Amino acid sequence: MAPQNKRQTAAKAPVVSKKAKVEAAPEDPVIAQLTPIFDALATSKLPAPSCQLLRAALPHCFKGAAVDELHEYQRQVLELATASIKADEDDKHTSLKAAEEKEKVASTAVETSKADSEAAKKLVDEKLEQLDNKTKEVADATAEVEAATQAVDLAMKNKDAFLVEKAAIMAEPEAFQSVLTELWEPLKSSSFGAKEYRKRDKAIAQLVEKLAPLGIEESLLDGVAAALKQRQDKRDGFAETAFKFLLEAFEKHQSLLAERVAGSSTKEQEHEKAVVEVESKRSEAQEKLAAREKEHEQLQNDWAELETEAKKAQRAVLDTESDLKEAQVELDYAKVAVGSALEVTEAFLKMKERKEVAFAEEPVEPVAPAMEIEAVPDVVASLETEETGTAAIVA
Repeated sequence: MAPQNKRQTAAKAPVVSKKAKVEAAPEDPVIAQLTPIFDALATSKLPAPSCQLLRAALPHCFKGAAVDELHEYQRQVLELATASIKADEDDKHTSLKAAEEKEKVASTAVETSKADSEAAKKLVDEKLEQLDNKTKEVADATAEVEAATQAVDLAMKNKDAFLVEKAAIMAEPEAFQSVLTELWEPLKSSSFGAKEYRKRDKAIAQLVEKLAPLGIEESLLDGVAAALKQRQDKRDGFAETAFKFLLEAFEKHQSLLAERVAGSSTKEQEHEKAVVEVESKRSEAQEKLAAREKEHEQLQNDWAELETEAKKAQRAVLDTESDLKEAQVELDYAKVAVGSALEVTEAFLKMKERKEVAFAEEPVEPVAPAMEIEAVPDVVASLETEETGTAAIVA
């Protein structure tokens, strides 16, 4: 078999892109000292273009020459920076004073609102106590009206009962006269015939029954009954005596009936007077109750208004306490801001008062690159242009 020749293929070399090692630049000590000053100016009232100018020019004012050897423009830059820093410090002091005054006002407002709230609550409690007392008065007045109404009902009931009794009293004389006319007179005159003895005896029994309530002696009634059975022309002295006592009893009873009739009018007037009196007392009690209820309603309205005002006062306390907390936070920030401004001013004045810049320019050991990036000529040129432009502005 013929030998097979194998063609060796050369290994491809890896394509290495053109890269540049970028070393981390050391921090400029002047820039490091000026950074807090720049930060302070950035938060001050200095316009943004002026801040940018100072940020670009100040580092050159502290490099190289002593302060008295600086260019006139650089001196003006230092003066502008000094004035701006002092103005910012003054602004911070002004803000601190305003924050202190605001905190003082807010604290006073809290004390005032608390006093107002306590006073409002006291008024509510006092009005509530008055309302409770008036509620008791209304309850007492209501009980008086109920008692007076019961008295009126009782008086009216007694009056009505008496009127029924009076009607009976007024009818008694006529009823008694009917007994005399229908029973006594016919029996006394012997108007019944001999054959009407049963009718006569029945009339006698009815007469005795009618006379029994008069309180006449039973013996007298028995004697009268026996005498009435005799004919008028045959009655003896015993019968006439019985009739005499009976007639006296009739007269006595009729006098009594007349007195009762006369007395009934007086009693009726007494009942009328009693009804008028209790009705008058009830009217007074009702008027008293109406007045108490009106006062009670007014107290309720007053209490409701005071309760509303007390709630507003409580909310005012919460609002003023919230304002005080905000004022205290603002005051704390203002104190911190003044402290920072004083530190910045002190640091800047120390830098300015130095006659020479004493920063050592020692060689810096190369630092390992943080990363490798491809060299881009345009970016490098842009950075150089920016640096040259900055230098040109300062010069």
